[in-house]
Order: sequence, then C-alpha cells, then structure tokens
Amino acid sequence: MVKFVGVINLSPESFYSGSVCRGVDSARIRAKKMIEEGVDIIDVGGMSTAPYKDTWISEEEELRRVIPVIKELSKLNVPISIDTTRAKVAEKAVEAGASIINAVKPSDEIVYVAKRYGVQIVVVAMEIEWSDSTIISSVVESLRREVERCLKGGISRRKVIVDPAIGFWRKHGRWFVRDACIIANIDKIKAELDMPVMVGISRKSFIGQISGLKNPEDRLVGSVVAEALAVLKGVDYIRTHNVCETRQAVEMAKFIAKFI
Repeated sequence: MVKFVGVINLSPESFYSGSVCRGVDSARIRAKKMIEEGVDIIDVGGMSTAPYKDTWISEEEELRRVIPVIKELSKLNVPISIDTTRAKVAEKAVEAGASIINAVKPSDEIVYVAKRYGVQIVVVAMEIEWSDSTIISSVVESLRREVERCLKGGISRRKVIVDPAIGFWRKHGRWFVRDACIIANIDKIKAELDMPVMVGISRKSFIGQISGLKNPEDRLVGSVVAEALAVLKGVDYIRTHNVCETRQAVEMAKFIAKFI
C-alpha cells in the first residue's frame, strides 16, 4: 500500500513557496492538517536542494531551523523524516525524534548515522552519464551503488528505500524526458533492485517544462496526474506538498484501475 510523505520546508529558498513554514508554530499547524488529510510520514527539510538554485546555508542555520520543529512534531505520533545532505544534521534530527533519514546526497557519514541509530534511510540516485536509451539503466546503476554503500555500512536491506531523483539530473538537455520516463518505468526499477521506491514529483520543473507552466503554484493538476500514474506503476512512497489532493487522485486511480 502506498504511503504519503508530506513535505514541510523550513527553507524560504525553496522552489515552491507554498510549502514553506516559518518556525515551530507554522510547522505544527501544517503537520496537524497533513495528519487530518491522512499523511503517513512528515518530511522536514531546512535547506533547499533544488539543483538549479543557489540555496546553500550553513550547517548551524540548518540545525537552527529543523531541530526545534522536529522536537515539536515528534509529539504528534507520526513518523518524522529529516531531509538533509549533512551527517551532523541527520544525527541531531534523529536524536530530536526523526526516525527516517532522507539522504539527498548519500555519504558514508550519513550511512554511519543511520546504522548507529537503527533508522530507515532513503538513498537518492546520484547523476551519471545517460542518454534517452539508458535512462532506466543509469538510474538503476546509480541506486545500486548507494544501496551497496548502505549494506557495506551495516544497514539492513529492509531499512533502505530508494529514490530515483526526479528533478535532480539536470546536466542533460532532455532532463524532463528522464523524469517522465522514470515515472513510466517505476515497476522496472523496483524489479531490478527489489526495494521500495519513493518519488518526489509534486510541482517539479518537469511538469512545468511539459505543460508550459513556469510557476510551481500552477502545477497542482500536473502533479496529481503524475503521482497517480506513479502509484499505478507500483511506487511505494509519494513525497508531496499537497497530501489531500494527492490522496484523492491516487485513490481514484487505484479504484478505477481494478476494472481495466
């Protein structure tokens, strides 16, 4: 059964301003609304990782943003994920109550933290050379490397989730084709790796590139269509800014698919 991962961004630099919470009170209100809408996991991030924006902040600032929020949200009886590239932030977040590390840039240091604390880890495909004909094989190759990093680091296979990095491989001129192709072939990625797959599709640039919508605020319809298709192709986790609309689209798609 697919799980819904609701996004709480504490980074004003994020590409979608509608996802940004400014402080503990705002995050608590957003989290409670997501819980009412049926979220399964809340993913908290303090630094935007959009590959086309200059969003770097110091480690100290990232910690200042996320730790108080995670401490507060951990009281709500829903699993918390920390979205970060930094091992120290991951460690402090787990100590504050997070039970999943969404390792946007997997590293040996982050793997060590996940192993030490026994938490789940999401590993993201790092960009390697690809062409239209090698999109899926390149994603599988990259993810396999990161899974092996986890296994060698002592993490149980059952604690690893893979993310094909929709929206991140931007060096190739046809990056939006890659993103669409991944959604259409999630079943193949799962079959190759035999692991649960998470995707973050919500309001991303490939939707705008295909539909001509430059503003992320205008991409809700494209998002839920793509998310529903991803679920029909077997995705296990949907990371989304709009839990209610995503659930609705997914439930309709799954019900109708029974009769196809």
